Amino acid sequence: MLGEFSSIPLEKLKDVEIMQFTGLLDKNGKEIYEGDLIRYYLNFTDASINEIRQCIWYHSGFGFKKPDEEDQSALYMQTNRLEVIGNIYSNPELLTSKKT
Repeated sequence: MLGEFSSIPLEKLKDVEIMQFTGLLDKNGKEIYEGDLIRYYLNFTDASINEIRQCIWYHSGFGFKKPDEEDQSALYMQTNRLEVIGNIYSNPELLTSKKT
């Protein structure tokens, strides 16, 4: 049993959310996990043109969707245009943000 081998009591893990690493890094070299909120820069020359996207599990891989999208459509994006700005658990207020 995990509790027998772990130094953390199981009762302290009841509110822990496991986040799967995508294997991708953002433009700053930070690891991207499922549930992360990222800023996607639409244009290399104008950093003010950006959108917030949520990293999701999509079919057999990871993708990024706008927080207000109902369907699970996802877009492949170049990781040099991505920047992790939070996650859906610690920063839920970012889910309602549009462009910033």
